[in-house]
Amino acid sequence: MKKRGDISTAEVAVAVLIIVIFLLFILGPFSTKIKSVLFSEDYTCEDSTESLDNIDFQIKASIDDKSEKSQIVDIDKCYLVGFDKDSEEGYIIRPDSCYKKSCLCLCDNPIKNKACKTKFCKYYDKNLKGEMNINNMKDLIYIDPGIKILNITYNQNAIYIKEILSEQK
Repeated sequence: MKKRGDISTAEVAVAVLIIVIFLLFILGPFSTKIKSVLFSEDYTCEDSTESLDNIDFQIKASIDDKSEKSQIVDIDKCYLVGFDKDSEEGYIIRPDSCYKKSCLCLCDNPIKNKACKTKFCKYYDKNLKGEMNINNMKDLIYIDPGIKILNITYNQNAIYIKEILSEQK
């Protein structure tokens, strides 16, 4: 027999649901940061994925019509690093997903970390070449944060990316 003041299971469920919705509403804007702290994931480069997508689009267009392209990009808080499929492992360790592939990635301070740990990469079956030489890594694509104009060309089964204008943030 239910006494006055007893709480039913349905009332508890409704109260819990209201609390969960309230917490999601309050903590929603911080969910990415909370997830990154709890699960040690790095989301530093997430804001620059649109720039990576735009570069990828221009690379594919350059391959298709064998022309030179320019792309303005805004790379925020991370570095654009390209690894050639034929290059040896070097000073900056490539992401596992790039093993024996050419890839262009957004990396969080790869010189300091000596590695590019990221989930933001684009993959290519062509060679990738840049202008930077770091220790034993030759023709590396390495572009620091900021607003850049990149020159993208495709020639002799290789994609060449170089920075032609830069504005540091």
